[in-house]
Amino acid sequence: MRDIFDLAADASPDAWDAIVARESGDDAPLRDEVHKLLAAFRHNAMDFDDAKLDVGNRDEGSRRVGTTIANYRLTRLVGSGGMGAVYEAIRSDGAFDHRVAIKLIRARGGGRELAARFRRERQILAALEHRNIARLLDGGTTSDGEPFFVMEYVEGMPINKYCDEHHLTIDQRLLLFRQVFAAVEHAHGKLIVHRDLKPANVLVAHDGSVKLLDFGVAKLLGAQDGDELTTVATSRPFTPEYASPEQLRDEPVSAASDVYALGVVLFELLSGRRPYDAPSRSPMAVLRAVEAETPRPSAVATELAARAAGESDVTRLRHRLSGELDNIIRKALRPDVATRYSSVAHFDDDVRRYLAGLPVSAQPDSLRYRVGKFTRRHAAGVAAVSALILGLIAALILMFMQVRRAAAERDWQASISAATRLEAASSMKVQRGDLASSDSLLQLADRLCATRADRADVTAVCVQVLRERGVNAIWHGDPARADSLLRGALAAARAAPGTSMAMIAAMTSELAQARDAAGDLAGAEQLYRQASTLFTQGGANLSPDRVGMLGWFALCLERQGRLAEADSLE
Repeated sequence: MRDIFDLAADASPDAWDAIVARESGDDAPLRDEVHKLLAAFRHNAMDFDDAKLDVGNRDEGSRRVGTTIANYRLTRLVGSGGMGAVYEAIRSDGAFDHRVAIKLIRARGGGRELAARFRRERQILAALEHRNIARLLDGGTTSDGEPFFVMEYVEGMPINKYCDEHHLTIDQRLLLFRQVFAAVEHAHGKLIVHRDLKPANVLVAHDGSVKLLDFGVAKLLGAQDGDELTTVATSRPFTPEYASPEQLRDEPVSAASDVYALGVVLFELLSGRRPYDAPSRSPMAVLRAVEAETPRPSAVATELAARAAGESDVTRLRHRLSGELDNIIRKALRPDVATRYSSVAHFDDDVRRYLAGLPVSAQPDSLRYRVGKFTRRHAAGVAAVSALILGLIAALILMFMQVRRAAAERDWQASISAATRLEAASSMKVQRGDLASSDSLLQLADRLCATRADRADVTAVCVQVLRERGVNAIWHGDPARADSLLRGALAAARAAPGTSMAMIAAMTSELAQARDAAGDLAGAEQLYRQASTLFTQGGANLSPDRVGMLGWFALCLERQGRLAEADSLE
């Protein structure tokens, strides 16, 4: 009964009979009880403590067009709903030509409660200063005592319509959606939960910039609902189709509730439909659909979505979404708050890593998966090395035959050549995921290096051998051995003439990863910072090694709970 009442109370009184009849079906007693509640609600709504807060229905709101509020003349009623009516307006004092949006209270519920919500929305907007959030420009009270605020006017369209009409590809949609992540993350940084994220509240301007709107039902984390922007007359502050399970159950919300809503919006943006089909918009009906198993976007993507995303058919779109994107979105949509992304920043980071071809946290981790990601990122190089490997193997076989036939003739040059080839062959083993064989080859190369370690020209290849053994030890889960090997390699590199600053920086970053894997986050952070300085001194700020280092550094900071610092490294 509560759910049917909530649904009807959100609509115009003219629609109440139809909504109650549709939702209650043949249950006449239930229908009568809901009508009694709505009659009481209608009576309360007509008996405001402060009746001058009434801006009326849409027709009455349209009659305000042409009137002036402060220095702004209302030129058009943009829309009405929820707790306010929004008008397009321009400056009326001739100071300058400036178009804005003005929001006034709409008649619904108790006047005091609405006024409190309205003032609270204005305070929240004043705290939000971000390029992807519509800015608050002004605010106050009209001569009749009506509270209002003035915002920048955003001329754009909902994000889903923008993506479809501009035929954005999947990658382009994900890049655009990262602006939404940035806006919501900024709000969460101010301890503000939006609570009503949906495509209609995410507009995209003509220049492709995202603007997040409507913080009218936002909530400060840690505050009680009675002190915040709860809706009047028991109406729940969300859109059921995009609400999290905890919102549908009328439980406390958190930043995870916005993570869930973002997952629903992204699901729709990529597949062309929402993840759930509910028989009605009532919270209980939606909750029953949500509690079922979350579908994979790739399984339900539509033909229309494929055409809008520039794919030749829906099969290609479903293949594009399968795997990592399925897992990323489904992690955001997990019913259990504890198993979702812990923050919008983590959700965003997985999308960023997917776009960069890096492993994502939502994907079940395995060495095969990580090596596969590496080979896809470096397909051309892997193909070239694969062609070379047969020649290297033949050369190695010939070399070992010569060693066996004439051990006495083996000199230092043969040793260094063998070490070089072993190191190259080891790299190929890593590409194939065979770390055990790789380490065996590197140990043999290390023994060859040890035969004449006093020669200066051995340094480069032997340092590389030690370095790769250290990296392999990290992947083997032996950070102590990795630390010892990498420290030895770094000391040798620093002592060798001609070693570049960029190489020293890359090796310092790898030593930091070993400390990180051992749980020494403070030691790892210190080494990451040293590596960053060395990359700058070596003029390698744009090198792939530095980019990779920043990613590991960011993860180290995140594990320490320093999300803002981690985000600043991107």
